[in-house]
Amino acid sequence: MKKVVLILGLLISSMTFAGPNDVLGVWKTNEGGGHVELYRVGDELQGKIVGGDPDEAKATTDVNNPDPALRERELLGLVIIKDMSYDAKKDAWVDGELYRTTKGKTYKAKIRLGEGGILKVTGYLGFFKKTVDWHRLEK
Repeated sequence: MKKVVLILGLLISSMTFAGPNDVLGVWKTNEGGGHVELYRVGDELQGKIVGGDPDEAKATTDVNNPDPALRERELLGLVIIKDMSYDAKKDAWVDGELYRTTKGKTYKAKIRLGEGGILKVTGYLGFFKKTVDWHRLEK
């Protein structure tokens, strides 16, 4: 019995958990070929569009924004993730916002690093939610 407890203890202690900074870097989104850089501002996580794949790009300005005055603003450099705070119990960034340029809508969001280093980005609208995978871009 002592051996079983010891082995379980060693297995649990050897498991690696993602830390709050493991999501930092540049990620390819699942739509529109966009590249988003996730970075910290103090204790908050933010993300901005830093580029994209030209052959997948659908727009270079915020053409889907519900505010006509903002439809001409450039997508490059646009902050689309903000106000995210790290929840250690959930091992995720939560309680922030994600602006989806392809829809012109803002959603509550959760971001966590999944298995295989895939970023799981979840947007919430009322009772509905959708999770998409983003993939890290190497420098």
